[in-house]
Amino acid sequence: MAFLLLLLVGMVGLIRINRVRKNANKVLEEKNKLISEQQMDILNQNRELEANNRRLEDLNREKDGLINVVAHDLKAPLNKTLGLIELVGLTGNLNADQVQFVEMVKQVNENAARLVRDLLDLNAAELGEDPAVKSKFDLKNMMQETIRTHIGSAAQKNITITENMLEDEIILESRKDYLIRILDNLISNAIKFSNPGTEVTVGLAQNLNFLEIWVQDQGPGISAQDQKKLFGKFQKLTARPTGGESSSGLGLAIVKTLADKLDGEIRYKTKLGQGSRFSLILKI
Repeated sequence: MAFLLLLLVGMVGLIRINRVRKNANKVLEEKNKLISEQQMDILNQNRELEANNRRLEDLNREKDGLINVVAHDLKAPLNKTLGLIELVGLTGNLNADQVQFVEMVKQVNENAARLVRDLLDLNAAELGEDPAVKSKFDLKNMMQETIRTHIGSAAQKNITITENMLEDEIILESRKDYLIRILDNLISNAIKFSNPGTEVTVGLAQNLNFLEIWVQDQGPGISAQDQKKLFGKFQKLTARPTGGESSSGLGLAIVKTLADKLDGEIRYKTKLGQGSRFSLILKI
């Protein structure tokens, strides 16, 4: 009798265990099914993201190609227009107002030509199509020559450009055209955003392991919000040019792109109301 009772208890226990196991398996199957559905959803979302990314890449390539074509087609007529403007100015039969108008038209044309050049240079640099090659040159002399090209525009705003250079010449092997474009943009920006009667300083410093080319202005400084988009393309910052100059929002984007190609680094220090300092750091 006791044996039968134990057998009965054992059978009841086995039945309960099997029931619990079946319930557990059912729950596990439902979880596995849910996981499989979620994995399929994730897979479909990834496929959709990949398709969207490919479409964006195609649109970006189409946009860059269109910009390149338009900019290239505008380059020649702008150069011809500038030549005609120069001829008008050389006639010698213009009154004071006409001379002023010719100069205004010339400035507008030069701004447009600069925008075209910026678009072409940035597009070429991003696509790796810029033919710039390394050469040996006197860095200090290159910087002084670039500074001289900005003396006229600075003088129009009564801005003084001062130099803070090393005494000795620095022979550097690098892509000279890139360095000229970087320095040209940094000086141009400093003049553009500085108030009349202030000072822009261009300097060259050397450490054991690097060279620093820097441009310091006494402009309005850069807000924390503007710093987040400082090197983006076509980014217009809160601060505006102080002399009515045009600003395409491409200058610092070009600076950053070319600095990367030189394996250099762009650093900046800024304080609202006290100006900004941009530096190109090159390893030597």
